[in-house]
Parts: sequence; structure tokens; C-alpha cells
Amino acid sequence: MNHETVKTRLKIDGKPVEAMAGETILAAARRAGVDIPAMCADLRMKPTGDCELCNVALDGQTGLVKACMTVATDGMNIETENPELKALRKDRLNTYLADHNAYCQPPCTAACPAGIDIAGYIDLILQKDYAGSTALIKEMLPLPGVLGRVCPRPCEDPCRRVQIDGKPVAICALKRFAADKAAEAGLPTQPEPRPATGKRVAVVGAGPTGLSAAYYLALAGHKVTLLESQQKAGGMLRFGIPPYRLPNSVLDQEIDDIL
Repeated sequence: MNHETVKTRLKIDGKPVEAMAGETILAAARRAGVDIPAMCADLRMKPTGDCELCNVALDGQTGLVKACMTVATDGMNIETENPELKALRKDRLNTYLADHNAYCQPPCTAACPAGIDIAGYIDLILQKDYAGSTALIKEMLPLPGVLGRVCPRPCEDPCRRVQIDGKPVAICALKRFAADKAAEAGLPTQPEPRPATGKRVAVVGAGPTGLSAAYYLALAGHKVTLLESQQKAGGMLRFGIPPYRLPNSVLDQEIDDIL
């Protein structure tokens, strides 16, 4: 026994469209080659909830309906573009894009605890601007040579190059490379501090946290006194990490740059 497929006939932007039984407006539109903006049904993205980009207008009905949720029925006359819809979609997109960290930031930078501009410093390395690359890293952390040797590299796990090359960009090693190249050439990587504020700050402890605090406070124009009970600064960087992994010469050089 033959069973005919039940089809629903409707119009989308004046174009006759046939929908399968139970099919949504969005699915029918896509099969007919009509583009209705939508994020929730994009298979390349994780579900984002109620995006409201696929709202459309139905002739004879007040208000808008969601094309991704509304089942197509016979005789529907659907409009996908008008000033109201454009304004709504623009407003929704502005809302999504307001959080640039979530939607625009590279995944490596988003995963970096220090928020370093990773793409930026790698681009400067490509230009052989090792001082500029190191200076850019130092905007967020003052010990690039040290971190280039001991960082656990959380930035490399989400690297998009894994999807193409099967392995991430060697982000941590490149940080070390830039810092070492700049140090070997004696290139300046320290920014000019702001004018003196006349304020004095005491930082207790010259481990990585204290050194970082002292560095950025000094750049802000404050006079900093660093207090440390040990004979040398460095804290766990010096006393907790073996020299074969973090040479004292590298640590001493970067601490001297701060002090």
C-alpha cells in the first residue's frame, strides 16, 4: 500500500514553500533555500538557549514567532525581513557581543589565567620583534622567561590548531623563545612608568606574587619597598623548582629587571 507524504503549503517572503508534516518554519525555509538567521539550530555551535534571531512575522497575527519552534501549517504567509525584525536581531546580537571575553576572545587567551594577548605576541615573534613580543607579555605578567619554562600551559588545550594539525601551537615555548631572544640581545622590554604619585607601598614577600605586585605598582608611579625574609627573592620559584628546569640565571635576570 502506497502512502503519500503529507505536505504543508505556505509562503515565505512571497515564495511558495512545501513543508513536511510537523516541520518547523526554520527547517522548511532552509530546505527551500531561504535564509533565516539563527544560532540555536546552527550545528557548528553549542546550544545557546533562546537566541531570538529566528523570529519571523506571520500575516494576520500580532507579534512575532520563533521559526525554530513554530510548526509550519497550511496557508501560512511568513515574512522574514522587515524593520521590526532587523531592529530586534541587531539588539540581540549587540547583547551577545557585549561580552567579548565569551564571544570574541581567542580560546587560548580565555584559558590563560593572566589573560595574555597570545595571538598578539606570536604575531610579533613572526615579525622578529622579540622586544615588542616580550613587552606585550609583560603587560600581563612580569616574568615571561620564567613562565616560559614552568607554566602548565592551560592555553594550549583549547588551541584551535588542534582541529587542523592534531596538536596545539607551542604557546609556552614561544613565550620562552621571545623572552630569551630579547634578553640575549639586551633589548629593552620595560615600559616607561607613570609619573611619580608620591605614594609609598610596602610589599611583604618577594615570591612571584609579591614580585608581580611590586612590578605593576612601580609602573603605576608608586615607590615600592619589597620585604623578604630570605637572602634572595624568588620564593617558590627559587626554592621549590629545581635549577635544571628553571635556571637561576634566568630567574635572577628577570628579578633584576623588576628590582
